[in-house]
Amino acid sequence: MKPAAHSTVMPTATSREGPYGVAGRESERLTAVVFAIRCAAAAALSYQLSRFFQLDEPVWAAMSALIVSQARFGETQLLSKGRILGSLFGIAVSVAVHASALVVHVPVVIQMAIAVGICAVLTQKLATLRVAVWTCPVVLLASTSSSAVMAIALNRGAEIISGVLVGLAMHWLSDRIPYRRGSQVPRR
Repeated sequence: MKPAAHSTVMPTATSREGPYGVAGRESERLTAVVFAIRCAAAAALSYQLSRFFQLDEPVWAAMSALIVSQARFGETQLLSKGRILGSLFGIAVSVAVHASALVVHVPVVIQMAIAVGICAVLTQKLATLRVAVWTCPVVLLASTSSSAVMAIALNRGAEIISGVLVGLAMHWLSDRIPYRRGSQVPRR
């Protein structure tokens, strides 16, 4: 009997090709190392950038750079957009609620609850903007005086946006660096 003219050979553990072979494992390890280096560089660079511009809490920049860092560039872009827009929305709601509450002397914890409620309702169907809900306590509960809310809001916004932009830039750059001699630029 003659063998079939077209047969499919599945990769095996000893195959040099495919996701289960040596080449696949090496590629997975290389991808993991590149991801780790990219995350470490994004966190360090965004932290230092925030310190250079004398922002109050550089940790928010480093955290934001890490929060948006994903395996695929498209995912990083989507999270970056949501993180920036959601944070700006949460900041705007927090400042508006705080300004309105000053007139009637509402305690800050109630202001935070109102701002969180507003953001939760308005972002219910927009999961990518749900960071707005988290932004309200970050802005309102960090202040020690009513005049500090706007300054804190501006600082948190700058820290978050700078961290996101650094995380996004590091991903974009790392996707354009060939990982080994003769390799193509990875497409993601």
